[in-house]
Amino acid sequence: KIHSPWWQTTWFWGLAILGLLTLGIGIFRLRVRAIQQQEAEKTRINIKFAELELQALRAQMNPHFIFNSMNAIQNFVYTKDKREASKYIVQFSRLMRLFLNASHEKFIPLKQELEILERYIELEKMRFEDKFDYEFIVDKALPITNIQLPSLMLQPYVENAINHGLRHRKTKGQLWIRVKAL
Repeated sequence: KIHSPWWQTTWFWGLAILGLLTLGIGIFRLRVRAIQQQEAEKTRINIKFAELELQALRAQMNPHFIFNSMNAIQNFVYTKDKREASKYIVQFSRLMRLFLNASHEKFIPLKQELEILERYIELEKMRFEDKFDYEFIVDKALPITNIQLPSLMLQPYVENAINHGLRHRKTKGQLWIRVKAL
């Protein structure tokens, strides 16, 4: 009886198929792991990019607002309205404290954001000599102390509304800040 060469035996082909399957599964797993690592790295980079954009926005916003506030204080001093200048300085210092505290945090409670906005709007109202009124309309069902949002996120929108929408009006304007659940 002549035996087949070992590479033609059933056990060899079974082992060969099993080895190829194991190799294929191994390569597939390595490829999936590499793709997952690439996606995780992309996500990490996107998060870092978004944080840097937000940080740049804050850095841009604070000097702009401080400059405008200093001009308003200077205007009160030049017009010899010492009482208004003093009132403005006190409000400004309180707002700056809130700004600085919030700018160190990535996320703050909605309640804190609304408090900052209200102080900011009060200063702008004084600066623009009562050219507008404002009202906060907050949905009572919202847990504003639990909702977190990026710090100082709403302020640029309110600033634009005041500077580009209300500031140059001939008649008294109205600013509404509405926060509601979707």
